[in-house]
Amino acid sequence: MDTTQNQADAEAFFQYLEDFRLSFNAHKKFNDIINSLDNAVFTQNNEIFRLLDTIVLEPDSQFRETLSTNTILYRAREISIEDYNRQDTGLSISVENNHYTTNGYNSENSVEAPIGITPQGRNNIAGVSYFYAASDPVTACTEIKSSLRSLISLAEFIICKDLHIIDFSKNVAFEHELSEQYDMSFGRFFGLLMSSFSKPETTIYRFTQIVADHLRKTGIDGLAYRSFYTGKTNYTIFNSHKNNIKFQNSRIVSHHFTNEIFWDFNNTDTLKSCDEKECNYDNIEADKILKDLQMTFKSK
Repeated sequence: MDTTQNQADAEAFFQYLEDFRLSFNAHKKFNDIINSLDNAVFTQNNEIFRLLDTIVLEPDSQFRETLSTNTILYRAREISIEDYNRQDTGLSISVENNHYTTNGYNSENSVEAPIGITPQGRNNIAGVSYFYAASDPVTACTEIKSSLRSLISLAEFIICKDLHIIDFSKNVAFEHELSEQYDMSFGRFFGLLMSSFSKPETTIYRFTQIVADHLRKTGIDGLAYRSFYTGKTNYTIFNSHKNNIKFQNSRIVSHHFTNEIFWDFNNTDTLKSCDEKECNYDNIEADKILKDLQMTFKSK
């Protein structure tokens, strides 16, 4: 009995060592790829492209998903004070029967920035325009890191046709044989790759931009990845032509308390990821805010 137990303990220990070695190799491989991006001779022969082609892009890949027709996505933009009195932004506040209705930025001002003046983002290089959105209103508002008490235009967009995307937001699992074949933990390697799309660190942008560009060139419509702030899903769509994505409407919300609490004026509700009762929507205070704002915004 003792001999059998000792043998089992020994096997478990050696398995632990092997798993540790494969995890270490995955870390090393990922760091080597990141470091290679600073090399002047970085080319399409880099191993990251081989891994994307053979694992992520294979026909039956667990990373492949469909963003279905009629899916609603949300895109937020902090409202600039300079836009309050402009007539071409779509911004307005109206009141009827003591109920306020707001309109955020119109379609032209809610989509991505024009080509050529777009700053670099997580998945795009400077000058290249992609469509960034979120699966829910709270994530969309949180992602733009607006200042406290600022106003936000929250736009809704509808997916017009099925879009084929790579989903880096989901949990994935790999056969152990695959890790043995590549001599590294695939779960650990792709965990590091997927989390790089969520980290709020601009130092990793070159890597995520290169991965996104490679996937785009294969015909993939976009990416999904987890929000660092809410844990929900963010999307990057490479082509936001009106045949793919259509503007539905927009409304004004206020960044009223913490980073994840916003007041939705149209629906007299609180967009939040917590249950703090003191942050709940206050109709009286909200109406005071809207009455003051209506003097500035164009009314409809």
